[in-house]
Amino acid sequence: MHAEQIVAPPRCISRTQATTLGSPRGEDFFATVRKLHRWLLLPGDSNGYGRQVTGVAAISLVVMLISGLVLRWPRDNVLRALDLLGVETIAGIKVDRRED
Repeated sequence: MHAEQIVAPPRCISRTQATTLGSPRGEDFFATVRKLHRWLLLPGDSNGYGRQVTGVAAISLVVMLISGLVLRWPRDNVLRALDLLGVETIAGIKVDRRED
């Protein structure tokens, strides 16, 4: 049989005086902020649908970042890069390579 581990409550210790300051305050507040940040305070924690919502939001932000960089990039450099890669169409749209 395994011996049960006894977990002591977290305590703060003063570095300068080497004394125990007691238990930290505000743990409930920070737990709520963490649940808001990770799961939008939706039920189920890591197995709930809040995780999927934040995952889709994160992936969509990355897609918007990449598309914004592509749209902001100077046109001649994009066309040159597409030509080097041999790309003829993007999402079914023929790439126009004429110089303006």
